[in-house]
Amino acid sequence: MYRMMLILVIVLAPFGLLNRAIAAIPEAESAATLAYIQSCRLNNGTFAMTPELAKSGKATLMATSLGLRASKYWGKPIDATPELAKFVDSCFDAKSGGFADVPGGKPAIPVTAIALTTVVELKMDVSKYQASAVRYLAENVSNFEEVRIAVAGIEMLGDPREILGKTRAAWIRLMPKVETADGWLRDARTLGGTLVALARVGEVYQKPERIAGFTAVLQAGQRADGGFGIVDQPSEMASTYRVMRAFDRYGQIPEDMAKLREFMARCRNADGGYGVQPNTPSNLSGVYYVGIVEKWLKEAIAARK
Repeated sequence: MYRMMLILVIVLAPFGLLNRAIAAIPEAESAATLAYIQSCRLNNGTFAMTPELAKSGKATLMATSLGLRASKYWGKPIDATPELAKFVDSCFDAKSGGFADVPGGKPAIPVTAIALTTVVELKMDVSKYQASAVRYLAENVSNFEEVRIAVAGIEMLGDPREILGKTRAAWIRLMPKVETADGWLRDARTLGGTLVALARVGEVYQKPERIAGFTAVLQAGQRADGGFGIVDQPSEMASTYRVMRAFDRYGQIPEDMAKLREFMARCRNADGGYGVQPNTPSNLSGVYYVGIVEKWLKEAIAARK
């Protein structure tokens, strides 16, 4: 995978704060979450977003990608199988170059981007899809949210400068301006998502003082409940994931990791899964978000011991 070399500035947390944050998810809870993930799986190895949808046989490409990644982050990687590869391939629309969420469905930008990551993870023949999928994305992406997800798929293929060509500059113009005359963009969710999108196309901040500047804004965006969210809306895991990915990309940490873990714990349900917010039903999105954020927290704590 293409990753730019970073010059990292470590924002050290007080020793007591790190100690508070070390209380990771108990093994019994992790085992229950793995069981929840498995309950979303169909007999052919694909996934549905919930156990109920799995029982109805409603597998999707997005759910399958989430299930594979969630299982890996929760400690039980799933081996690639011919059945999984066959399902992913069946969602490819050769005419448009994009991928649909289900075989025969309408291609979509988010699905196409995630499909590229899944093709790589399953060690499928990337050359069969790359040129067509990149062309589909280049021709259809029209706003930042689409850019943000598209570059996640492109990054898995190699150097974005070579892959995207002139499209790279066009996509950068669609991204929010993270710096103005008044300083850094103050919305942590948008700032975090943009920083990661920029890094994925090779625009990486290197100077320690710049990294420290936007890190302070990201840290200030953490709420009293420990999570992150859209302005004037409750905290949720999608926003928390975006900000945490930016922290991880630049080797930084949130202001209070213990509070963040408490927020994620409140997203947990009795079925072993996680919702995207406290008191919401479990699905693979919530399970994936918590799994990858927990991974980043463990790595950050280990790096500071």
